[in-house]
Amino acid sequence: MPHTAPRRARAAAPGARASGKCRLLIVDGHSIFRLGLRALLNQEHDLEVVADAETTAEALQRLAATPVDVVITELALPDRSGLELLAELRKRRPRVKTLVLTGLRGDDYARSCLAAEATGYTLKSSSHTELLRAIRAVRSGERFLCEAVSSRIVTDFLSNVNAPLAPVRTTFISPRERDILTRVATGQQNRQIADALGLSVWTVRKYRQNLMRKFTLRNAAAVTAFAIGHGFVSADAGS
Repeated sequence: MPHTAPRRARAAAPGARASGKCRLLIVDGHSIFRLGLRALLNQEHDLEVVADAETTAEALQRLAATPVDVVITELALPDRSGLELLAELRKRRPRVKTLVLTGLRGDDYARSCLAAEATGYTLKSSSHTELLRAIRAVRSGERFLCEAVSSRIVTDFLSNVNAPLAPVRTTFISPRERDILTRVATGQQNRQIADALGLSVWTVRKYRQNLMRKFTLRNAAAVTAFAIGHGFVSADAGS
């Protein structure tokens, strides 16, 4: 009988589990985007999208039912913020890696994600190659920031992470104001907030103007920094 040489075991691809592909969960409010990203990533030999979700609530349901290695999430979601999802994942699934893939530009958004302990952060405007590099880096446990994010963000964050914040009289913030502040901080527009909360756009606009005047916040980036710095979008948010 001819001698059969033993088969050599294939080396695991970068970012893949030892027993198979890297399992991904996509969380984004736009179904067409989720479908397109799923099709794109499933072409890779070491990646597999095992589930997708439109909202934070759906994402947590998927995670309870499906083993996942990496969660890819947008910041602005229809029900709650992606930052709140990151906080829930830290509590419920600390071993799951997280990659923020967002259309929200600005250094403060990246800082917010670092504060929320996201494993990686990249933009929807990133190239296909950079996105794949981000997913594989995150899966291996590396911190990833896209090229569009300046290195000074990491330096500033690490140097100021323990810096004391100026006190703020948060007792003057009503539950409704807190909800709107959180949504504005994560990039939701007035129409999105109005639809989610059952309010008119005019009412949301007035709440927003009052909040920015009350705490001397000049723009949405300042709102984000304020909300993260004072704990409105953190592990305790929404609890």
